[in-house]
Amino acid sequence: MHFELMTRLLSTERKFQTMSRRVGIIDTLEKHFDTSSRVKEEAIDNAHHNWNIKKAAKAGDVETVKHLTVGTPSLKENPAASWTDLKFGNGAS
Repeated sequence: MHFELMTRLLSTERKFQTMSRRVGIIDTLEKHFDTSSRVKEEAIDNAHHNWNIKKAAKAGDVETVKHLTVGTPSLKENPAASWTDLKFGNGAS
């Protein structure tokens, strides 16, 4: 899920943040994407989407934030999908 991947990515960033040379951070981040429950492209697209929303919000661009957040899918729209269905791709999703 999204939170699982974000937790791993943030944890890796914190681990490498204090190092003077961040050798191996790219390989570690790629490994997290490979072991994520999402498809790599979907996870990257979602990360870019969230980054664009945060960047627009920080800049005070209300119209861009509205545009990016309208139609954002949520789990409430698909209540039949359980956590295991979303994680492992079983059943309805």
